[in-house]
Amino acid sequence: MKKLALAAASLVALVTTGPAAAAIVTDQSQTEARGAWSSIQSNYWNQSFTAGYDNSTGAGFYLYPYGATTGSVTIGLYATEQVSMGGIALASGTVTANVNSWADVTWDRVALVAGQTYWLTLQSASNLYVAYGATRYAGGTVKAFGADYSYNGTYDLAFRTYADNAPAAAAVPEPATWGLMLLGFGLVGAGMRSRRVRFARAAA
Repeated sequence: MKKLALAAASLVALVTTGPAAAAIVTDQSQTEARGAWSSIQSNYWNQSFTAGYDNSTGAGFYLYPYGATTGSVTIGLYATEQVSMGGIALASGTVTANVNSWADVTWDRVALVAGQTYWLTLQSASNLYVAYGATRYAGGTVKAFGADYSYNGTYDLAFRTYADNAPAAAAVPEPATWGLMLLGFGLVGAGMRSRRVRFARAAA
């Protein structure tokens, strides 16, 4: 009886297990803004980074107080170098942002390879200026149209990336699996009834 009850409990646990809660963390960051880099109006600036996690959930750039004060900003994630060079797009997001703050966007979790180089693109229809960081980012560089634009060879853009640090979500059972689980419940029930019949006969 205990074994049958344990089997039933295991099946219930399998059915009711839900996905793990998201735990969004900062992956890469060059977050200390030092000054205005360049206008991003109608221009694609490209910052490469080395992924520290096996996924990406968003990214952000710091907007320096120069030019326009607010506007719509689009940030893209690419597997290869920049959209202007035929890069492979993985995700993108758009947000209305103000200067002297981060323009952060999020997207559905995208699978990456930890330790591999990826690219962020930044563009706006408004005359907004992206900031450069206080130091050179060791895991990547700034490029535009194939050329290295790292500021004086010393600084990269002020940017940050996000990842989901939660364990992988539990798989949702497929219809065939549901059928097997229902069959299992039926077998457990039949076994319990059979044991009760045998016990009643033995008592008689």
